[in-house]
Amino acid sequence: MTEQGRKQAESLAKYLAKQYHVFDRVYTSPLLRTVETAAILAQGLLLPEPIADNRLKEMNHGAWEGKMKEEIAATDSELLRLWKERPEEVQMPEGELLSDVIDRAYEFFEQIADEEFTRVIVVTHDVVVRGLVTRLLRRPLNDLWLYEMDNTGYTVIEWDSMPHVAEVNVSEHLEGLKSDTRNQAL
Repeated sequence: MTEQGRKQAESLAKYLAKQYHVFDRVYTSPLLRTVETAAILAQGLLLPEPIADNRLKEMNHGAWEGKMKEEIAATDSELLRLWKERPEEVQMPEGELLSDVIDRAYEFFEQIADEEFTRVIVVTHDVVVRGLVTRLLRRPLNDLWLYEMDNTGYTVIEWDSMPHVAEVNVSEHLEGLKSDTRNQAL
């Protein structure tokens, strides 16, 4: 995690403390940046250590993992174009299907909804959040890219008998701290 990322996470923790006051738990993907972000949030909100869950992992991009879009376009431009236009049809070489990512994340949320918590924080990844939002809004999966997602922007999902999306990519706390995500690795 970069110094910028730490500042973003600290800013988010302060904002969430003012906005919502009380949280019960922090859950996280087991990948390093999310674990670090979750730890900063838990500390800032005086919560127990975050609980990691594999169902919150980012999509397995297979052979594309860690590569910049330009690198992928040089060798696999047609599949990259399809990923942007019809992501539900793409399985990256040695990677995971979008529907599998959404299914595992949805399963996680159903499980924690059955627990006795009022409000939890879930630190996960771009495609996971986009996929859940798309499913909960009952949109086709090719709408995956309609939602802007900032690093440490947060989305509110109210998970009750009929889960729904209340807010997407709230990023007021990032004043002067936004990252340019257009050139990040896939």
